[in-house]
Amino acid sequence: MACFWLPLEFWVIPLIAHVLIQIVQGGNGALQWSMITDANNYGEWKTQRRITGMNVAANIFVIKLGVAVGGAILGWVLAWFNYQSNSTVQSESAIQGVILLFTLIPSLFYLLTAFSIKFYKLTENVMNGVVSDLNKGEFANS
Repeated sequence: MACFWLPLEFWVIPLIAHVLIQIVQGGNGALQWSMITDANNYGEWKTQRRITGMNVAANIFVIKLGVAVGGAILGWVLAWFNYQSNSTVQSESAIQGVILLFTLIPSLFYLLTAFSIKFYKLTENVMNGVVSDLNKGEFANS
C-alpha cells in the first residue's frame, strides 16, 4: 500500500515488493485446500455425511467467480481512468489507474481477507477434537 505514494522514479521498489508479495502468496493455494479439508472433516463430524466432492466443486466455482470478478474490476478501473489499449503513451489518469491496480486496490482486498479470517472458527484445537472423534467413529450429534 505504501508504494502508492512513491514517486514514479522509484518504480523498481513496487516491482520488487510485488514479486516478494507474489512469492508469499504462493502458500495461499495450500492453505486454501487445507481449509477445505478441515471443512470436510467438520461437516462430516457435524452431519455424519462426507460431501467432499460438493465442497471441492463449490471451491472451484468460487475460484472461477473470483477470477471473473477480478477481471471485471480490472476492466472497470482501467475504463474509469481512460486507459487506451492501442496507445503507446497513456494519460496521467491512466497511469494513476494502473498504479492503483498494483497498490491500493489489492491492499484493500488483502485487508478484507485478513479481516474475514477472524470469523474462521475451525482452529487447531477444534479440528484436533473433530479428527479425534472421527477416528473413534463419533459425531457431534451422537
